[in-house]
Amino acid sequence: MNNEVKKLPESDPKSYGPKKPEIIDMAKNSKLFENKIILEQGKIITDFKAFDFPNCRFIGIGKRVGGESGAEPHDIWDKVLSDGTKERLNDLPGRIVPENDLGGLMYDYDGETDTFMLIVGVFAESGTDVPEGYTYRDVPACCMGVGRHISYNDAMEDGAHERTVQAMKNAGYSPDYSLGLSAEYYPGKEYGDVEPGGLYTFCYLLPCKKV
Repeated sequence: MNNEVKKLPESDPKSYGPKKPEIIDMAKNSKLFENKIILEQGKIITDFKAFDFPNCRFIGIGKRVGGESGAEPHDIWDKVLSDGTKERLNDLPGRIVPENDLGGLMYDYDGETDTFMLIVGVFAESGTDVPEGYTYRDVPACCMGVGRHISYNDAMEDGAHERTVQAMKNAGYSPDYSLGLSAEYYPGKEYGDVEPGGLYTFCYLLPCKKV
């Protein structure tokens, strides 16, 4: 079984085309200064990357949420973080994300009840055995867009979809809603382990296609 950890791609100006090293350094320094000002104003910086996402399985604790009949999303998150589920997911054979990373997969929206399915869990290899009491959703291979949101404020969920779509369009992509899913993604080291006053990184995953 391949337990290789697959990390989300990092943005790198060098990948955007050949440039002289000194120009790259100047661009980086200028952008860092600009970003520092934006972050100190309490705002959120969003960048975007699209990559080939593998056929995989998302496993965790799931319920229908939202509307008048659904559960509260934070109740599922609280359960996963407090009852040992997170630790059991860390030990899940076949998981393909780093330790302590957690995601919230959203799918199967029902317009009549304004509810959708939410699974709080982790990405694992396709076909991974699902522990008793857990829920899963198979995610097909696709072009996945990742909006990376960075801020000194850890509450970045509100508006994440809209910010990701805007950054996606700026990069020459458009959302692909045919798969009917999206996900919030919290990197353990860059979100869960950040000390107060530090920079948080939160990601929003949405299938996309090149325009």
